[in-house]
Amino acid sequence: MSNVNDNPSYWFVPCNVKLFDVVEHLKENDKLTVKQGRKVAVGDYVYLYVGKPYSRILYRCIVKEAGVRTGDLAESEKYAISKGARPTPYMRLCVDIRFDELGLSYADLLENGLGTVQAQQSMPKKTVAYISKFE
Repeated sequence: MSNVNDNPSYWFVPCNVKLFDVVEHLKENDKLTVKQGRKVAVGDYVYLYVGKPYSRILYRCIVKEAGVRTGDLAESEKYAISKGARPTPYMRLCVDIRFDELGLSYADLLENGLGTVQAQQSMPKKTVAYISKFE
């Protein structure tokens, strides 16, 4: 049985560097574990939008594992757990593309179909088509 996702979905995930500095983390690592807010599947693509001071998409990741439960997170992944929050699934990502800081800004994304940068969401086809120009 193949692990290839023949029809991947595209997801938008905002990152707040004040809570966890994803940029510094990904300078030394290409793997990341984040909360999974939607029905993400292995092989889907996740675009990481990094908030101020960057305010743009900096990474495209591939979902390597989805539906990871809190109890299954390694000690090194514990930073991702919100204290007192109800159990939520996590997803393990691997960086596929690192974008330079010249494109994919907040304004560009809004102009190309994205409604908000406040929450995890499925990416509109128009936005995915726009981003593909930078890949």
